[in-house]
Amino acid sequence: FTPSTLRALLRVPAAGGSPTPLTELDLARGEDSHRFPWFLPDGEHFLFASNNPGGDGGQTSLWVGSLKSTEASVFAKADSNAVYAEGRLLYVREGTLLAQPFDASALRANGNAVPVAERVETVHSGDIGYKTVRGHG
Repeated sequence: FTPSTLRALLRVPAAGGSPTPLTELDLARGEDSHRFPWFLPDGEHFLFASNNPGGDGGQTSLWVGSLKSTEASVFAKADSNAVYAEGRLLYVREGTLLAQPFDASALRANGNAVPVAERVETVHSGDIGYKTVRGHG
């Protein structure tokens, strides 16, 4: 969770206790917030969005983090957060909803992003898009 829109992500043990850092902002890169964690199937790794209004061209960066470390790796630039469903990441870039094959075990994209829908709007407070993902059984 994050206690405000201008912070890194924090974690709290399931049994309760004090929050501890889960991610660290990179002020040199222009980051001002980490938001919208989305857990991957292993329950340890998660996606999150980094807002970069002062750097990286003002875009949102999409990252993969871990509960075991504050280190993270970037995998895409976007105009929204990312969600994972059925082996794909879904996120918005330049008004297009993209689906990118993603190997959740290796924690990396394993193919090119393909358009799913065009003229998709994002919320401009941090340029984060909201998506609903429903799996098919």
